[in-house]
Amino acid sequence: MESSNKEQGDKRFNQESVTVTIDNSTKEINKGVYTLVELKEALGVDTNRELLEIKGNEPKPINPNSKIHIEGGEEFVSHGKGGGSS
Repeated sequence: MESSNKEQGDKRFNQESVTVTIDNSTKEINKGVYTLVELKEALGVDTNRELLEIKGNEPKPINPNSKIHIEGGEEFVSHGKGGGSS
């Protein structure tokens, strides 16, 4: 099986699947430590969108250089990056 080759070969990821919430929908991903780019890919979020983590009912921006520890139960929202509108 070729799917999730990166996750299977990387010791940062656990084979255990956990449930997280993205944009009010649940998604199963591997437990582990992700970069922002890896997490967006795992969650199916376009790289052009901003990803925020919900903590204490408040959306918090994720530092692009941080490592995100996924244990299960985390909540995220995505939205278009800020900019002017016409």
